[in-house]
Amino acid sequence: MSGEVGWRELYLTRPYLTGSDVLAVQRRLTELGFETYGLDGIFGPMTEQAVMAFQRARGLTDNGVVNAATYRALGFSPSTPTPPAPGGPWGKPKDVRITIDTVARRLHVYSGRQEIRVYPCAVGKPSTPSPVGNWEIATKVVNPDWAVLGTRWMGLNVPSGNYGIHGTNNPSSIGHAVSNGCIRLHNRNAEELFDWVRIGTPVRIVRGGAGGEGGGSPSGGGGSDGGGRPTLSRGSTGPYVTEVQTKLQSLGFYSGAVDGVFGPLTEQAVRDFQQSRGLAVDGVVGPNTWRALGY
Repeated sequence: MSGEVGWRELYLTRPYLTGSDVLAVQRRLTELGFETYGLDGIFGPMTEQAVMAFQRARGLTDNGVVNAATYRALGFSPSTPTPPAPGGPWGKPKDVRITIDTVARRLHVYSGRQEIRVYPCAVGKPSTPSPVGNWEIATKVVNPDWAVLGTRWMGLNVPSGNYGIHGTNNPSSIGHAVSNGCIRLHNRNAEELFDWVRIGTPVRIVRGGAGGEGGGSPSGGGGSDGGGRPTLSRGSTGPYVTEVQTKLQSLGFYSGAVDGVFGPLTEQAVRDFQQSRGLAVDGVVGPNTWRALGY
């Protein structure tokens, strides 16, 4: 950061930057009245717009880049190596619980009722899916012997199989469905989470969110529709996302880039479309939404 020891610069790029630092900036912007339209730890177009609006209001160069000057204006210290935990710069969050979304491939950390972190993660591949259900942290190991597990292991009390949340020696796998069912995190995120959880910390694994099409409500669910199209949500990428963006654009719901990246603008367009068709408004493209789009 311009020669200073501190946080990384944040800016709009492809793929989007993600992490706890992005989430901390989103939270601060929202607190100050600059809406990011989502506290998801993803630096997308709406977060960039909020940063630019904040920069203009503070007389800074409105380039959308969160650099040292912008961090200071937001009230963060450039010498702080990581975003402070809620309740104080070095305080430990209390009443921690975890929800893992295997469709969006995001691990959400809550302290009480407040979401405090969102980490990108790798999940189980289709042949060895991550176990959906309500579990608890059962074991904790620092620097496990097997290198594949990275620097931390947090085992789950799943009765069949050996499942857990852990680091990785293959960071490029994060964000993909490639594991044998475990949840992989970047090592730095696994280490932060490890310090917060205890034996007995609740862990909920869901397929596509807590409700709506991705979470098994009456509006739909599952991994694909009858035609084989996958369930899509924020964080998804690829040709199916491009297809949805193109269709929503032709219907007048989407004005962003057709780039195959399911970011905040695409999610909002999906929500607007769902509302117009009387569907459950959850921003997830599941079977009912695919059908309403004409597929």
